Amino acid sequence: MSSEVMFDETMIPTVSQEKFLANPKNKDRLISILKNKFYSLNMTYKKADEDADCLIVNSVLALAPTHMSVVVIGEDIDLLVILIGICTFGNVYFLKLGKRRIAEKIFSPHTSLEKTIADNILFVHAMSGCDTTSALFNYDKMKFVQTLENNSHLKVIEIFKNPDITPEAVVDAGNRFLVALFGYPISASDTPSLNNVRYKCYKKSSFNKSSNMASLPPTEAAAHQYSLRVYHQIQPWLGNKKRSEDWGWERTISGL
Repeated sequence: MSSEVMFDETMIPTVSQEKFLANPKNKDRLISILKNKFYSLNMTYKKADEDADCLIVNSVLALAPTHMSVVVIGEDIDLLVILIGICTFGNVYFLKLGKRRIAEKIFSPHTSLEKTIADNILFVHAMSGCDTTSALFNYDKMKFVQTLENNSHLKVIEIFKNPDITPEAVVDAGNRFLVALFGYPISASDTPSLNNVRYKCYKKSSFNKSSNMASLPPTEAAAHQYSLRVYHQIQPWLGNKKRSEDWGWERTISGL
């Protein structure tokens, strides 16, 4: 943990932002200063207790019915992903700030994305790795998109949107998607187990000197936790709060 810094709003930072914010007391003091400053300027502010991206998006959507247009300004692409996943208004936009030679860009949540991808963008984003979920080694987001495009019948991932589904159903759906992701056919009646697919991939890779074991599919035990945490992230984006301990997390004295 980084050192605690005694500071006020007039001080010039002498440490990096990363080191400064790594100390919870520094972060709390900065938030307090910012809240007081915003209040003095008669600016509305909200403090996120959990997912800040969710709070930002939901705050914007609450304003949309009473304003001609509402713009989310930020650098985090997660904001646009959530907007595409849940926004039904036509007057909401996302402005991604520019940096140096990169110009700022404005996006509409109602993009020209293919419908299957737009309808499942929250799943793709969480399953391929985001702030709170792991990513599969050597499998970028486009590979997840291509899997959906090549398996448009893969309705099983609709399970991840269902607020009343069981953990067992989520794990089964996650395993079936991963089987498809690694190039094996799936069907309602005949889908190979993930462990079997892992073994087949291992046999293929053993003949390739440049293969990397980290590229193998996860074990079913690892995929079990992986799918639960993906579901646990998607549900708050959809406005459904879930008990963390029911979805792969363990609570300790220091938190989850």
